[in-house]
Amino acid sequence: MQTTLNRRRGGGGKRGAAPELAGVGAQAASFVKLARQYANGMPVWITETGYDINQGSPFHALSTGRKTALETQADWILRTALLFSRVGIDRVFFFQAYDDNPANPVQFSSMGLLNTDKTRKPAADYIYQAMNLLGDYRYKESLKPVGGPSDLLIDRYELNGRSSYVLMIPDERDRTDTYTLAIPKGDTVQICTPTAGRDQMTRRIQVSQTGTIRLSVSETPVFVVPVSISAPDLSTLQFVSAPSTNSVDLLVENNSLSPVEISVYNSTGQRFRQVSLPKSGRIFRTQLDLRQLPKGNYLLAVQQGKARVVRKWVKAQ
Repeated sequence: MQTTLNRRRGGGGKRGAAPELAGVGAQAASFVKLARQYANGMPVWITETGYDINQGSPFHALSTGRKTALETQADWILRTALLFSRVGIDRVFFFQAYDDNPANPVQFSSMGLLNTDKTRKPAADYIYQAMNLLGDYRYKESLKPVGGPSDLLIDRYELNGRSSYVLMIPDERDRTDTYTLAIPKGDTVQICTPTAGRDQMTRRIQVSQTGTIRLSVSETPVFVVPVSISAPDLSTLQFVSAPSTNSVDLLVENNSLSPVEISVYNSTGQRFRQVSLPKSGRIFRTQLDLRQLPKGNYLLAVQQGKARVVRKWVKAQ
């Protein structure tokens, strides 16, 4: 079952509206209810959603307070994805990859997520960062705020019995506030905020000293995740050799935040190089520059916690 939902304020307005204020959540929930009652739980997809940047479009994102229209678009698109997860939508498609014409005020002409040079706009950065952080989590419930903004949204996600939280103010006035979130005493969490122009969110580590942590909350969702989500697993390690540049690209994708240790050995077991690199999100990428090594056969050992993978590598020139 597929549908396209209206994101305009008040139905027929002259601008876009924050997703929580536009009524799309109730519309989407109605489709999910219909599918469960009459279609044996058929998956429900949202096949077109997004916000324009051109301020003449009836679907344009606002420039509010300290935020540009691009930054508001990023907030609203990420919050749209979280809203649809909250009401049970199975898949969301954002329209579109590239702008048709950002100077054109016609709706949908400036909804692109990518720039013409294929770099990400802030909205795409936010989606990418959220997927890296919570890709395997599943929405469980929304909690009622105790103190703080009465309209604050607190979504709880779960993976392997461990909880992560997403908090946001569902408004379009660039509001900020504070909130005290219950976190078991002694637990260490990462507090993560989407940041334009980066692969990973801005993060800080905090230990719950009293059974709660104090958070700054705003219209940009803030993510609170356990520091150690699961035991390291290197089964997804990708190893790409580039002989022409004498380099090796490594990619690790898992839920562990343990450092990644990389060692390079020759065929007699002599270690030429060893590095320990931090892993701050689900996806870790690095490129090893091995130009200084002499020609020969080598072993590259990648270790994270107790997980270890060894691959052969030949330097031909």
